[in-house]
Amino acid sequence: MNERKEPLDRDSQKEHEPVNSTQPSSSWYSRFFGWVKSHKRKIAAVFGMISIIIIGLGTYLAMHMDEAPLPHGYRVMGIDAGGLQPAEVLTKMNEQIAAFEGITVQFVPDRTDNRLDPLMEQTFTLKELGFTFKNEEAVNQLHQWEEGNIAHKWKLGRELAEESLDIETSLHVDQMTNAVRKSFGTTIDREPKNAQAQYITPFKVKYEEEVDGWELDEDKLEQSLIQLVSKLKSHPDTTQTMTVRMPLVTIPADLTVKTLKTRKPNALLGEYTTLIANRGEGHAHNVRASAKALNGAVVSPNQQIRYSDIVKETEEQYGLMMAPVIENGRMVDGIGGGICQTSTTMYNAGLLAGMGVVERNSHSLPVPYVPLGRDATYSTDGPDLVMTNETGGDVVWTTRVEGNRLKVQVYGQQLPGITYDVITEQRNSPVLKISNQITDKIAPEQSSIIVDSYRLKKRNGVVVNKERLPQSRYKLHQEERIEEKERY
Repeated sequence: MNERKEPLDRDSQKEHEPVNSTQPSSSWYSRFFGWVKSHKRKIAAVFGMISIIIIGLGTYLAMHMDEAPLPHGYRVMGIDAGGLQPAEVLTKMNEQIAAFEGITVQFVPDRTDNRLDPLMEQTFTLKELGFTFKNEEAVNQLHQWEEGNIAHKWKLGRELAEESLDIETSLHVDQMTNAVRKSFGTTIDREPKNAQAQYITPFKVKYEEEVDGWELDEDKLEQSLIQLVSKLKSHPDTTQTMTVRMPLVTIPADLTVKTLKTRKPNALLGEYTTLIANRGEGHAHNVRASAKALNGAVVSPNQQIRYSDIVKETEEQYGLMMAPVIENGRMVDGIGGGICQTSTTMYNAGLLAGMGVVERNSHSLPVPYVPLGRDATYSTDGPDLVMTNETGGDVVWTTRVEGNRLKVQVYGQQLPGITYDVITEQRNSPVLKISNQITDKIAPEQSSIIVDSYRLKKRNGVVVNKERLPQSRYKLHQEERIEEKERY
């Protein structure tokens, strides 16, 4: 009998189907997603809370990083800036700069001399002496920290933690030197004073000692102040006045007493005498007055003596009077007549003493007190007599008026065996003889006379040099016009 088998339902069939061991089980997926599905509201709430926390934390950090203090280990100008805000550090930096600028300095003499005592009477601040203090790099770093974002601060903080910036110093040298020179003047810049020789007589001298001068050594002063500031940067002391030696350079006097003693005259080098004509009180006064002004004149080696200076002193000390002068080729009365006799006598004494001739001019008309070619005229703003000292020592001039005689003497250092003589050569003939009395007609037929003069230098009586002197030219008619007024 055949039995009829009913088919199983699908579930039952599946339930009895053999399980394939290689097919993964999906039960935990089902359970997980089922759990998520059933708890999706709670999960969404949790994620929302987490997002809020993260955003809040980020906002909090961002807000507080803007006010984050500088990293520890960061030092600026000796200030421990770690944990401080940039504004606080800038304030401390400015206080430090002000303290350095306000440090006082007093200068002390670098030698023993009471003329330098004024140095101790004044102090200067470093700022007054031209010092400035700063650190631009630190200022830039502080501004970067203050303005940077989180990432920038994070990076910069690691760099600053190992940074130590010193104070930067600058010195304006011109301000330094101007400050000390304005305050101390000749105390630190003093001209030397040469020794002086006062000749009481040509052989008796009173000496005044030389005095050395000094001037500021700007380079050493700059170095000294920079060294002082360098020490202060390492060990700052803003409470005490710092002392610095004022460096001065000695300027020796050009002329010492020792040198002057070697230039003292030892002999009469030359003298000349002329006769003073009787042309009235004014003429005699002018001769005597100009002789007094020349008396005692001292000419140093290689220096000049100008008769115009003697005339100026004559006018200031004694005044000049009216006396005969040569004007426009004629003898007329004028101020200063007679002073040319002193210049002429001086010229001849100087020639015999070996003085050099720089300028000499003859009168326009012959004069009676010296041979032709031996006179030396003078006129205000015109011809002058200028001689130079070509000896190795001082030359001292002396004058003396005895009766109607004027004597001029020149003292100096005598070279052994050396003497001088003067000769003249008249180109025209006959030789003109000049009377001591001036008349309206003093000239012969000739219109002029030319005279050549020479100085002979002799050694032990033997001529060793013949020097040509300035030529002389004389007009022989008073009517001929002469531009200068000569004092005769």
